[in-house]
Amino acid sequence: MMVGNQSLRASTSFMTNDAISTHRINVFKVLLLLNFFGAFWFAIVNFNRDLQLLAWLELIIVLITALALWRIRKPIPFNTYLSLATTYVVFFGCFLLFALNHPGVSQNIHIWITTIPLMTYLLLGSRRGLLLTSLFLGLVVTWHLMHFDFLTFWQSLAAVANVVCVVMAIWGMSHAYELANEKAQQQLQTMATRDHLTGLMNRSLLNQTFQQACEETAFDQQIVGLIVADIDHFKTINDQYGHEVGDQVLKAFADILRQCTNRPELAFRLGGEEFCLIIPNTTCLQAGQLAEQLRQNLRKHPLHQLGINEPVTVSCGIATSDTPDLPFKKLHADADRRMYLAKAQGRDQVMTQD
Repeated sequence: MMVGNQSLRASTSFMTNDAISTHRINVFKVLLLLNFFGAFWFAIVNFNRDLQLLAWLELIIVLITALALWRIRKPIPFNTYLSLATTYVVFFGCFLLFALNHPGVSQNIHIWITTIPLMTYLLLGSRRGLLLTSLFLGLVVTWHLMHFDFLTFWQSLAAVANVVCVVMAIWGMSHAYELANEKAQQQLQTMATRDHLTGLMNRSLLNQTFQQACEETAFDQQIVGLIVADIDHFKTINDQYGHEVGDQVLKAFADILRQCTNRPELAFRLGGEEFCLIIPNTTCLQAGQLAEQLRQNLRKHPLHQLGINEPVTVSCGIATSDTPDLPFKKLHADADRRMYLAKAQGRDQVMTQD
């Protein structure tokens, strides 16, 4: 009945990136500003030390940093940010490896290795941070093994041990912090976008999810359907059996929605006993059949353990759109009106037309 599409599923879960990307872009701007002035200063210093190649490379970094700052002066898509930040981290790492191998460079340059875990994790998150940090530190270790001198190593053992311990400590803390931060962001996103009682999406993402469904179906010139469902006599259930039983009825219907659609990211609780389901790639007939399945499944759902012996019913209104520019407000109003028409004509039914 419905064609599954991972883009819609990803789009709702990917909403977390909006909050994360704002934080990361702000961090990126600060790092770029520090990099801009720092690279300019070191270029002057290295020109005075007659390290011409290193100084010119640092001036190139100044130019690249300025271009990156100009690029992110306005909001950018998350994927664009990831590309820019990844390129920046890789370029910084390559430059640092080059500087480590450049004659005449101070041994203090090793302290810059400690910035790699912080930079990669803050800019790119836990998975990319772990990958790039492991890759870069692996290259640093390989470079040192290729130039290994036992006498020099023994004389600088304390310094090497300090650098290794600091790098590992910063790496571990960066990884732990980023995992905790991402988990907290996901929890906040869940709290902001999901109904706490039923676990369905709440109405905060309803309009955006509908627009994404329209974009998905526009390529195939298919129809987007909308079901608005309202549990009948719900106030009576609350008054007669109590609000805890009413909550269990809402949860039961939410489970039925999930079972019938297999697309939980498209099922919403609008508030109270009213629910909504977005159906991409469907027809009015198919949307009506799905609504009828919802109605029958709720009617047959056993609620004896809650003390409810009579069937609980639901009234549904259907609306469909075959144009991607149809406002969600209009489609929802059509489905909502038909839902109330179903209630006016006796409840426990599905209305697809006025």
